[in-house]
Amino acid sequence: MAMPDVSVIIAVRNGARWIRRCIESVLDLQYPREAIEILVVDNGSTEGTLSILRSLQPVVRLLHVTRC
Repeated sequence: MAMPDVSVIIAVRNGARWIRRCIESVLDLQYPREAIEILVVDNGSTEGTLSILRSLQPVVRLLHVTRC
């Protein structure tokens, strides 16, 4: 029986120190990688989080929201 697809949504703002490890933790789960979608919602990071997330594409899908 195939495992169902799952989506993991991670919200972040200025999380450059930990975002890579957070995503690695999701990928380290004992679950088929092809069944995991990782969506990261960035809320206006200003300290390098976006470049880290861009380097992890296409493993993660990135949604960047500009803060008001």
